Order: sequence, then C-alpha cells, then structure tokens
Amino acid sequence: KAFEITYVRLKFYTSRPESFAIYKRTSEDGPWTPYQYYSASCSKTYGKNAKGYIRPGDDERMAVCTDEFSDISPLTGGNVAFSTLEGRPSAYNFDQSAVLQEWVTATDLLISLDRLNTFGDEFFKDAKVLRSYFYAISDFSVGARCKCNGHGSECLLDDLGNLVCDCQHHTVGVDCQKCHPFYQDRPWARATGDSANQCMKCNCSGRADTCACSMRIQVPQYSQWGGALLDCRDQTDGQHCERCRENH
Repeated sequence: KAFEITYVRLKFYTSRPESFAIYKRTSEDGPWTPYQYYSASCSKTYGKNAKGYIRPGDDERMAVCTDEFSDISPLTGGNVAFSTLEGRPSAYNFDQSAVLQEWVTATDLLISLDRLNTFGDEFFKDAKVLRSYFYAISDFSVGARCKCNGHGSECLLDDLGNLVCDCQHHTVGVDCQKCHPFYQDRPWARATGDSANQCMKCNCSGRADTCACSMRIQVPQYSQWGGALLDCRDQTDGQHCERCRENH
C-alpha cells in the first residue's frame, strides 16, 4: 500500500554512520530511488554537494546530501530526522504540486548504512580493533498517512488482508485513484483543502450502465469535459441517451 511519507526518524545506539542514505520505492518490485543522503564526504561518496538544497525551478524530486548528522559524536543516542518536504519550494502549495505528491509517495523504505565512523583505526589495520566497531539503531519511526488522494479518511483490510483505502466521493481503487465506472461525468482529480473534487454521476436518462470521460464533448459547466455514455439501451443515442437512434 502506498503511503505519503511525512518524516523518517532514526535514533542510533552507536555513533551515527559517517555515510548512510535513505531510499524509497513506490511498488513492491519497483526500483529503489534515493530520498536523502547523509555523509561527511558527500562529493566523494555520493557525488553530491554537502548541504545541498533545492532552488526554485529545480527538480523537487532530487535527493540532496548533508554532513549535518555525520559526526562521530555523540557516541550514543544520536538522532537523525528527515522531513520529506523540508526545503522543497512548492511545499506551501502541496495540494497543487503533482511533483511533490509523487515525491512523498512510498510503499517501502530502505536505510543503507554505507560507512562507519571511526577514530582513524582503519589506518593501523588492527583486525581486533576494527571488529569492535558496529552499527546499531535503537529506534526507527516513520510519520505517514495512507495515500487515498484526499478521497478517504482511513484504510481498512480487504478480504485478502491487504490494506486499502475506504474510498468516498464515488472513487474506487486501492488509493481511490479513479472514478467509479458510472461516475465519470468529469475527470478524476485529487481532493484538496478547497474542493472535494468528487466524481460526478453520468446523466444517462436511465438508459445506460457505463460512461467514460471525453474531452471531445463541450459542456460549459465542466470546462469542455463531459460523460460520453457507452451502449445506450432501448435504441437510444446521444451524450445522455436523450434521443432515439436514427430510423428508430
């Protein structure tokens, strides 16, 4: 199930790593994409500038690197907090930013611990000393909400035990990502704080069971969108099955 990730928080029992990264993916077998890099050697390890930031106009789905959490101190109890929207120019307009809505979406998270922090003992190559170093995470928490595109307020288990949205506004799908088959009188849209953008029932004069959105039909109140009815019954025809077919 897809979630909209708000933050990822790690608390280390050992000192924090010199280099580590957070990755995400948006499907069970999809590729891992970088979310955030942490390193005292950003350029060398990840090919990124330290304390990178997103400028207006840049791709806001870009992972940046920081050296803020890569010191060897504290030796225990060090926190790392990653906020998915911090420093993203369009964060204040999230409802209208399809790019950021995609950016916060994830089904899985991966923490890659890439290099230990040491006191320089690697130069002496004493195997016994080097084996005394280890990673340990005492707490790993994620802040997120079930991704329902604004059309559901909770997620439930379906008959197969899978987590799905309890969809409202005549939407359907695991993420409420499409309109109900007979509620396609205007295109599906994500709900926002200003509008529920609920799917509209097709007007078929009671003579059709399915309809599909069509841009070719000019309906002023729907900005040139309208429901194109499919398979009008009783030998009827027209956008709303409002007339008899030719020769009927």
